[in-house]
Amino acid sequence: MAASPHKQNDAVDKIFSLQAEHKDTLDFTTNMPLRLFQAGTQATELKQVEKKFDMTGSNFLLIALLGFYWKNHFDSKRKQKTFGDLLIKFVDLFPDADLASILSYRGSDDNNFRNVRKAWLRQTKLFPQNVRIATNAASFLMDFCPDDALVLYEHAEQMDPKNPNWLARITLVCLNLAYSEGRFDHLESTLKSIQSWNKFLSRITTEDINPNDIELNQILIEEKTLELAELALSNRLLKEAFDLISRLDERALQIEGNLAQISTRDKPHSLLGRIYLAEGKFVEAKEQLKIMGDFPNESSPHPYYELVLANTLLNCGFSAAVSDYLQQCVRADSAWLENAKADPRHDSSSKEVKNRCQKMTAWLKSLKQDGTATLNFGHSHYNCCCDDTA
Repeated sequence: MAASPHKQNDAVDKIFSLQAEHKDTLDFTTNMPLRLFQAGTQATELKQVEKKFDMTGSNFLLIALLGFYWKNHFDSKRKQKTFGDLLIKFVDLFPDADLASILSYRGSDDNNFRNVRKAWLRQTKLFPQNVRIATNAASFLMDFCPDDALVLYEHAEQMDPKNPNWLARITLVCLNLAYSEGRFDHLESTLKSIQSWNKFLSRITTEDINPNDIELNQILIEEKTLELAELALSNRLLKEAFDLISRLDERALQIEGNLAQISTRDKPHSLLGRIYLAEGKFVEAKEQLKIMGDFPNESSPHPYYELVLANTLLNCGFSAAVSDYLQQCVRADSAWLENAKADPRHDSSSKEVKNRCQKMTAWLKSLKQDGTATLNFGHSHYNCCCDDTA
């Protein structure tokens, strides 16, 4: 939906007002360039700004035009080309600016992207000891040229070894490489991602680092650790998977006591159970499933039931253990539904939990009759009762 003429004029007026206020001088130590960039994204056309930019070559107006074309360069080949040209100009002028990290390339013009890539790599060669330029370039190249990004982040980590964020970014790039189809170094990338993530975790848990200086929040750290453990397990790296899950229970990671307290409650136990199965430790695997079914908090429903371990055990012939688990889940859901009857705020969740409970009861009946069942809530392995979709 196009912006109204009034809103359009507001965007242009704001750009020229910022230019006058700051005397056409960019200061990347303030949020002014970001405000200018955002003003550009809010406009539907900037002919007045473009005309003045063509006349003056103002770097100040360059930022506003970048915001406009960053948002709109999908519209046409011409806009893609203009965005690429402006971006190259920006890279050449301000390669170490904070704003550079948000100027991701989203177009489909391969030649345009190659030209911007060359501009970034040129800057990293001109200023090989500048950490900001290396990481800005890596941020730009991460999605489309992860090999380039990996080299740059590793160089940044060498230049600035006290900053743990480079290790986290190296992990993310290696994950991109590990997930890429047709690569011969899939296992190597997996191992490298695990190695760099373990170093990252060690740094943030053993050194005096301000939590505000860490780019990833606690939940993302937990989720990425579990993702890496899943990747390790899929590659039969059982020790690496086990070690990653064990790190979730470290007090330094601010997990409250045990695995049951983290946001992704069932996932660690599911992974541990499948590791034990791969090692032939069937008793331990079944114990992890039992822990997953133990959800004593009747004041809120279980957020979801992770069914991968249950299905795996079922395929291995442990139908009794799976039946016990499903009975635990049904009891927990039934108890919550009973307590929720008097509170209309729970109506939406009650519907989800009731549907979930009925499905699990049907699976129990099937297991009792045939010894088999397909455990699947439909849209995924999880059934989030906080989701209003039926």
